[in-house]
Amino acid sequence: MALVAPAIVSTSLTKIRVVKVTNRDEKYPRAAFGLSADMKEVGRSGNNLKLRFTIAVETNPLVQRAELQGRVDVRIDPALLAATGGQLGEDFASELALEIYKRHYQTIYSLFDSLSLESPSPWLLRDVHVVQ
Repeated sequence: MALVAPAIVSTSLTKIRVVKVTNRDEKYPRAAFGLSADMKEVGRSGNNLKLRFTIAVETNPLVQRAELQGRVDVRIDPALLAATGGQLGEDFASELALEIYKRHYQTIYSLFDSLSLESPSPWLLRDVHVVQ
């Protein structure tokens, strides 16, 4: 069965942390950004799912890192729930992490820019690593 993108009903950030790993003002070559996500289910009702998430956006090599924490309410296609027996898996979590990233991209970009850090492009992310 093809993955159906999760329909985010609402999402909110509860904490943002940005770290510049080096103390020097050295110039680094343009870094590639990666995204990792950790999600915990906090409630489920019918086809509605409530999750807490932590998403980390970091450079490779590790020069800077942003960590976003928050909550998301998701409406899931009932056919997907039936097909998976309610176990949504890593593909669903990866798709959801990308959707959350897209929703909060403007915040991430503005924060990095205001701190004079290199900002990720919305097109730099090609893969998501879900933390188990």
